[in-house]
Amino acid sequence: MKKLVLLALLVTVGLSYGQETEIKKQDKKEKIITSTEEYNYLTKGYADDLEKGKDIKDGYELKEFYKFDTKKINFKFTYYKFIETATKKTKAILVVGVKKSKKKKKFLCIPFNNKELITQSLIDVNDIGVTMTAYYKEINYFYLTNLLSKTHNE
Repeated sequence: MKKLVLLALLVTVGLSYGQETEIKKQDKKEKIITSTEEYNYLTKGYADDLEKGKDIKDGYELKEFYKFDTKKINFKFTYYKFIETATKKTKAILVVGVKKSKKKKKFLCIPFNNKELITQSLIDVNDIGVTMTAYYKEINYFYLTNLLSKTHNE
């Protein structure tokens, strides 16, 4: 009898463990990864397309989701989702920074799940000028803290 109860217990535990593993596999989301081609387009190619009056790269769209612009500061930043139209997935974030006094634009990319491109984006941010970099980092920090606050307090 003890052997039968032990066998039933082991089978029950084994079945529940197997079901949990299957659920975890189903719940696992597909990782969205920004490609080098997408990164280069956002940081260089998009500016060229704008200058030539061309539309955005085929297969993608930009959707604005955040804008920082105040009269007190000589910079404005606009954040866009870079969406792959076929999958409707956001592949990266484009940030267009403008120095208002010179109307000089800088195009920055916030890539997803690509260590090399994340490192490159940090290098690119440091090349936009000391003051603009400081504001950019402060705005990102402010936006991130608001996002985290909403996520964890609602």
